[in-house]
Amino acid sequence: MGMFPEDCEVRVSKLTKLWVAEGFLRRLNRSKTFEEEAEDFLEDLVKRNLVLVTKRKCDGRIKSCSLHDLMRDLCIRKAHEEKFLVNFSSGLSVKGRKNQRRVSFTPLGLPYLSELYGLTIHTILCFHGISVANMLEGFRLLRVLDAGDVYVRSLPDQLFDLFYLAYLAVYYPRRIPTAISKLRNLETLSLHAKNNWRNFRLYLIRLPQEIWRMPRLRHLVFYSRLPNPEGITASSLENLQTLSIVSHTICSERILRMIPNLKKLEIDCSDGEIFLNNLVHLRQLEDLKLRSSFGIVFNHKDIFTFPKSLRKLTLSHVLLLWEEMTIVGSLPNLRVLKLTHWACKGSTWEISDGEFPLLEFLVIQKSFLEDWITESSHFPMLKSLVLDECSKLAEIPEDIGEIPTLELIEVKGKA
Repeated sequence: MGMFPEDCEVRVSKLTKLWVAEGFLRRLNRSKTFEEEAEDFLEDLVKRNLVLVTKRKCDGRIKSCSLHDLMRDLCIRKAHEEKFLVNFSSGLSVKGRKNQRRVSFTPLGLPYLSELYGLTIHTILCFHGISVANMLEGFRLLRVLDAGDVYVRSLPDQLFDLFYLAYLAVYYPRRIPTAISKLRNLETLSLHAKNNWRNFRLYLIRLPQEIWRMPRLRHLVFYSRLPNPEGITASSLENLQTLSIVSHTICSERILRMIPNLKKLEIDCSDGEIFLNNLVHLRQLEDLKLRSSFGIVFNHKDIFTFPKSLRKLTLSHVLLLWEEMTIVGSLPNLRVLKLTHWACKGSTWEISDGEFPLLEFLVIQKSFLEDWITESSHFPMLKSLVLDECSKLAEIPEDIGEIPTLELIEVKGKA
């Protein structure tokens, strides 16, 4: 964590992927993924007061974290002494720069860029517009290259010779060369700019068919469409756990069967005819987000079916009819439901008996909902209710207050 800039709020999803790519983790519990075990270790660091929690998710898991300035200084000083990492923006004197394993840069570290000696470096992190994507010759042992939101105009040929590369993050909204498949050990590929999903155009990024020949991929974020696997004889992406943000056109039965162990999926429903019934083939899926850059009305329930394994569902700007929410209410394992940016269409939501048996967290944000009809028995496990910019809602149903597990009702936003 000493590689990150001062006062940086570090996303746990990124931190855990970096730990996995570095090979820091050994699975102690076969029932958990590497990322889940990484979160356990992070919780332990928090309990020891070594790491500060800046945000938590609604289910209590850590969303982002940071280091106290004194702790960060200690981490950097100790890491410099042991040649574990070098932060070239720390202001500390660094000796023996030519034999380092991990380096990070901000604009303050630019004077040291030319002094890098690549044969020993495993990890490069770049921040605030700094990129070394065009200076990769000699970095044969590189495992992690994180250029974050840095836009690059081209991907150099040397990049595809990094056989050991496990983590690559860079903003490159263009056609990806077929040579990407040469990165046989790549586990995380992120080609997007942070918080830019509303501005992306699906045609900007084109992944080659060869992406299906990268069986070690675990996390793929690229804002576009998966290529048609027609003619591809390689095995499926069985290790893929995260896929976002992709066009709903991926939802063919053949493609979904080629990513059978997917746990987190984010789909854009902005273009063309929507058909999501094949999602039931993702039997390991736990977290699903459906969003659109403009309202798409789901007029009938025949076009979508959700896998029963879902624990978290986010709908944003899809205008699902309130009466079709019975499909969501019947999910047996659903814990978190977020309805944001006019996710549902209509003025009345009436809950039926037996719905939402395990739901713990409910968020309704920017909604035209006026009348909510429910009873305390309909949300027997609800812990938290957040209503944000629901100005047309006349009142919160009295029975909500009778739910024995309820800990929080939060009402905010414009009146």
